[in-house]
Parts: sequence; structure tokens; C-alpha cells
Amino acid sequence: MKVTDHTITFKGTRPTIDLSDIKITTVPKCSFSGIKADYYIGLSSKSSDNSVRIMGAVSTEMVETGINKLLGQGWDDIKWPVVLDMQKKVLYHSYEAHKNGASAILGWQEYFSKL
Repeated sequence: MKVTDHTITFKGTRPTIDLSDIKITTVPKCSFSGIKADYYIGLSSKSSDNSVRIMGAVSTEMVETGINKLLGQGWDDIKWPVVLDMQKKVLYHSYEAHKNGASAILGWQEYFSKL
């Protein structure tokens, strides 16, 4: 067997396997509890149209803890905690809660109660 770049070739009549075709997925674990994560959590600017910096993964039970840990941790305008699904789509943006006069945690609780 000879390994070159991302391809394994075998001597004889065995097929060639391109390693780039192999997808290994691991289930993200909650940054706090170590159990299977349900969401990603990160920081964004006021608009979720801009980039989101994913800071970790959290279980449903630990989202509030994650939001609390991220409050005040941003830089420039990228300071608003956001919660993303496992496909990295923004579900909840704390700036929306701020505009409505609520805290980031109360905003999440309101969002989560509608699920």
C-alpha cells in the first residue's frame, strides 16, 4: 500500500480509494456538560446577515449559561450572543431582545417557549 496526497493505492487489482470522499462526522459535545450538543452558540454583530463567530456547542439545558458566558466577551460590533442550529443557521439573536427591552436570557426563554 502506498499513500500519496489523499489517495491510497493498493498493489494488484484492488480499487483506489480517494480519502477526500470519506466523511467522518462527530457529534459535538456541550462545552459545559459534555453531553450531546443541541445548538452552537456564538457572537455576531447587530445583524445576523454578517459573519457569526461560533464559540462553542451547548445542550438545550446549558444555552442560558452559554449566553451569560458570552455577554461582554465580544469585540467591536461583534458582541451579541446568538444561538444556531446544528446546521449553523441562526435561530436566536440577542440583539432582537435588546431592541425589545429584554435581556438576552429573557429573549432566549421567549424564543424557546415558542418551539
